[in-house]
Amino acid sequence: MIRSAFGFSILATLTFALSGCSSQPRASRVEIGGTSIASSGPLAVDVDNHAGDVKIEVDPKLSEPIVEAFAFDQASAPNEPDKTGKVGPWVGASRKVMEGGTVLSVISVRNPDFPRAVDIRIRVPSCAGVRVVNGGGNVIVKGVTGAVDIKNDAVQGRWSNLAGRVDVTTAGAVSGPIRLESSVGDVELMCGGDSDLAFEGKADKGQVRVLAGKTRLGWLYRDPGQVSGVLKNGTYHVQLLSHAGNSILKLN
Repeated sequence: MIRSAFGFSILATLTFALSGCSSQPRASRVEIGGTSIASSGPLAVDVDNHAGDVKIEVDPKLSEPIVEAFAFDQASAPNEPDKTGKVGPWVGASRKVMEGGTVLSVISVRNPDFPRAVDIRIRVPSCAGVRVVNGGGNVIVKGVTGAVDIKNDAVQGRWSNLAGRVDVTTAGAVSGPIRLESSVGDVELMCGGDSDLAFEGKADKGQVRVLAGKTRLGWLYRDPGQVSGVLKNGTYHVQLLSHAGNSILKLN
């Protein structure tokens, strides 16, 4: 059962996410189906992307979320948009009010007749939680609060040459549990130096780096490939895991 950053089931939300599909081969705005965001409480973002970049940004000037998608064929024309026009219903978005707030779900489907990766850009007025499952490509999140759970697992074969970085910047101090994992790239978290967290960093083939400035962590364990420590009372668990790159914690 898939659970959102609010902790409730979003399986039903993902089931009807494809109701607002785009069929444009180039970067295009994706229609968002479901409930209006107005007066719906905190907004969490949930993304399932079979391959490609995912970027989530908070822009307080917005009154409504904006979802854009860009399809491309990495095998035949790296970093170039697909120009065949035969993309079909490859991405959809929907939002649903559930207990605790609103979930904006964006899903990109894998289709044998549509062998293309999809870059997804999501802009929201606020973001009180993020969950991303991505199959290769960079995942960048800026301005998030609340719980964050990101898994970036590059698939073998056609999309194995895509990057796999995970880069998250919180809006101030950490305010929920965070877990970031990548199979091929660096994992980096930037958060406020006044965060109350218990940190665990692992890097199977790289290094764990903590750039704390004047902030002092209470170290529990230190090794080039594994580091753990506590800041303040260790209220929120922060886990950074990279299987082929570095795991980096930055406190500002």
